[in-house]
Amino acid sequence: MREDRVREPQRRTSADLAGLGEKELYARATDLGIPGRSTMKRDELLEALTAADHTAA
Repeated sequence: MREDRVREPQRRTSADLAGLGEKELYARATDLGIPGRSTMKRDELLEALTAADHTAA
């Protein structure tokens, strides 16, 4: 008999996020409420999302 398991959300690494475009990164930053995101470039969004992920752990 197979046991059903609840799957925990996977943490994103900077390598996972690096494959996303600026619009996707911005959307994720919006979801997380990262301040200053509207003026951030792609690399800055990536850095902010990675930092937010590390502080959530």
